[in-house]
Amino acid sequence: MTVSSLLFAPLFAAGENSAFEDQAAQGDSHRVVIEQLLDGLHRAAAESDAADYFARYTQNAHFLGTDASERWSMDAFKAYAEKPFAEGRGWRYDVVTRHLVPTASSAVYGFDELLSNEKLGLCRGSGVVVFDGERWQVAHYVLSMLIPNSIAESVGRESAQALEQADP
Repeated sequence: MTVSSLLFAPLFAAGENSAFEDQAAQGDSHRVVIEQLLDGLHRAAAESDAADYFARYTQNAHFLGTDASERWSMDAFKAYAEKPFAEGRGWRYDVVTRHLVPTASSAVYGFDELLSNEKLGLCRGSGVVVFDGERWQVAHYVLSMLIPNSIAESVGRESAQALEQADP
């Protein structure tokens, strides 16, 4: 190793660390804004604030609810939510934990969150948020009910029976 390489190696390493630190700081700032986006989504739903709630989704987003029939475009989801929101009967899900998952694109994050709901108990919300150059929005949201393994078989049977009874 030459003397010059010994002298300049720390400078190059510092430059690499600086770039890494810049990326980490940008990721941290994305995380803060994404957390605010998702917290605001839940707050708007609980307050029956349709304008704020739906502004947090992309125009072509989809919401998947707990029922197999619930795969809604934003237009269909707005139609579903119109009456309960107008009557002040939004839905409240309190965040227990949340994980944000960066992707290869700094403009796309995945997420999953453990939620608590008075009627449904523990649920899981998961999805994708995207940055459109101006703001972060939810592009896809999936709400799932969590079923303890100890009762999963009986819940599965009841679900199958309910579906059979629903089909004429």
